[in-house]
Amino acid sequence: MIAAVVVVVVIAGFCTSKGELVRSILYPKEMMFKFYEDAVKFVGVLACLATVGMVYSAATLIMKHVRSNSSSCNSISSRSSSRRAVAS
Repeated sequence: MIAAVVVVVVIAGFCTSKGELVRSILYPKEMMFKFYEDAVKFVGVLACLATVGMVYSAATLIMKHVRSNSSSCNSISSRSSSRRAVAS
């Protein structure tokens, strides 16, 4: 004798292997990669180095009493920088 069975699923459990797979797809664990952490540190070190170089350059220009207008023009124009280097 075969009886008809009606089932109502109230909650789906994640205790089976398929349930664990579904959980890992729907709710992945946050992963922090070592490469990402190292890349952020590397960019931070480069930013610090650039800041130190900029402060050093500004201090050198101030000590030599160079006008800001001429130094900005020289940094933009590669021709005037190369001519001055040849003339020196």
